[in-house]
Amino acid sequence: MKQIIKVSSITLFILMYTSGVKAQEQSGNFLKAGVSDGTKLINAYFAPSLKGFGQGINDGWYNTAKPLGLWGFDLRFNLGIGLVDKVDQSYNINNLGLNTDRSKPYLVLAPGVDPKRPSLYGIKEANPPKAYVRSNVGGVDTLISEFTMPNGIGSTYTPSLPMLQLSLGIIKNTQLTIRYFPKTLFPDYYKVRLFGIGVKHDLIQWIPRYNDVLLNSKRPFDCSVFIGYTNFGAELTKSLLQVDPTAYNPDPGFNYSNQSINFTGAAFTSGIIVSKDFSPFKNIGVDPYIGVNYAWSKVHLKFEGDFPITSPNKNNEGGNNVTIIEKVSNPVNLETTMSNVRMNAGLRMKLYMVTISAEYSIGKVNTVTVGLGINFQSLKPYKM
Repeated sequence: MKQIIKVSSITLFILMYTSGVKAQEQSGNFLKAGVSDGTKLINAYFAPSLKGFGQGINDGWYNTAKPLGLWGFDLRFNLGIGLVDKVDQSYNINNLGLNTDRSKPYLVLAPGVDPKRPSLYGIKEANPPKAYVRSNVGGVDTLISEFTMPNGIGSTYTPSLPMLQLSLGIIKNTQLTIRYFPKTLFPDYYKVRLFGIGVKHDLIQWIPRYNDVLLNSKRPFDCSVFIGYTNFGAELTKSLLQVDPTAYNPDPGFNYSNQSINFTGAAFTSGIIVSKDFSPFKNIGVDPYIGVNYAWSKVHLKFEGDFPITSPNKNNEGGNNVTIIEKVSNPVNLETTMSNVRMNAGLRMKLYMVTISAEYSIGKVNTVTVGLGINFQSLKPYKM
């Protein structure tokens, strides 16, 4: 068990880095445009991640409709990705409703720059363009701040959190499942956690002709209902926005080291699964399966802590500086809720007690999930 957790931890570490931890850090620069416009830019930039992660975490609960027999168990490691639609790989800053009132801070790109910018899971540009925040100060159109637009990571796949999943067969052909990733701190200040619980129940047993509790070969197929709930979170604790040294700072002794990005949420799914197991060779089982599910998820993205926002110094505080540092606490609080009906199809192969599975799910966000595990079908009666 400890070794599996170690493997999953290493996998998660790699995923977080290939998914652009550096890009997430750079997203704090959006707040140089002010809290209102910065929040709109952050929402557009992170949108595919919020959608893909929330839906992907609903997948991988099952790889067959047949529930475990009494005290049977299944220990599995799941890994999934969401496929980012082309429309979510970019956003147009002209369509975000950013401020255009020049008496307040407003954002412009360098001349000739395409306003269509890559999202987190968009293309990775060799030289991302500059963005400039300007405002009218004392009757003069003045540069307030500037920053490099956060880049895409060059991948159109959003990773779900790798997880361990343990299932146990209990009474009346019912299976209880727990999925888990321990609260873990990685280098570069990334902390993650996950917990979920689900139940699968056999329906075929309620047909009198097939009400055998042994789930034997007389059945034409297996059919079960399923319900699952997952709670998850990730936190990047690092300096996301630095104090502008050219601006007047009314509180130069204040330490802005408590900044973080918090990514939390919950996911719920329920549905019906149909499968049929075959044994083309001795000790080798094959289970194709299909499922129809309702999936719901809610994901929160928060920038928490204190952030030094550079603003126009319209009251001429501190001398001749045209800009001033304003301390803003917890500037971003975004929420994405999604619900849809999803269909999935997959295949499980079992060699003695070792299982390998893969599935493809279709919905508002299409996903792929793979799993590797150990399965012991039933203790009473004994069956591998």
